[in-house]
Amino acid sequence: MSVFSRIAIGCANWGKPYGHRGVTCPRVEQEKIVAYAMSCGIDTIHTKEAYAVDLSWVPTSFAIIESDEEPNKSIYSPGDVKAVNVNYDGVVQVPYSPFNRIHEEHMVGYKDHWPILHVRSIFVQGKVFTSEEPPFRRFRQYAGQLGIPVGTLCILFCLLNPNIDKVIVGVDSVRQLRDNLRLFHRLDSFGVTDPKLIDPRTWKER
Repeated sequence: MSVFSRIAIGCANWGKPYGHRGVTCPRVEQEKIVAYAMSCGIDTIHTKEAYAVDLSWVPTSFAIIESDEEPNKSIYSPGDVKAVNVNYDGVVQVPYSPFNRIHEEHMVGYKDHWPILHVRSIFVQGKVFTSEEPPFRRFRQYAGQLGIPVGTLCILFCLLNPNIDKVIVGVDSVRQLRDNLRLFHRLDSFGVTDPKLIDPRTWKER
């Protein structure tokens, strides 16, 4: 499974300003984002009616998940999950990030009941990029020390959790998406098939 298959596009700001930064992503950027996502193997877009965005133009190869229906629209805390039918077989979506980890200890239990778990608000609606509140400022400093873009580090944190099926990434522009995913492209580029390099049985003894 490619790492990109575990990433979904969030389009909360595709119809109107949204989040901490209040940015709207114009249609021309949306089309570039979708084209780039397709080239990576990303095949899911999350939306809801309140976003007021038209996705009728998106290729049918994308799964468009509407989160207005229960249980997605009301899950913020672990207590909200109690209202979800144990036989529900759709997507259960919860907020998760390096900062909001209130669902973390419950995720194994979630997966016992619901087969598909997606996480949203991984950038805390954009606060991780610009807020001067201490946790976000320290995180940006740490990302800088590592030489990893802030968005990439948030995505990586979520992907490291094996209970998560898809990480919903909010996007302002195709450039931002490329920057956030560049590390994963680079890691993919190291793949080799030559057994002389990866199979220790072929290595000569020194």
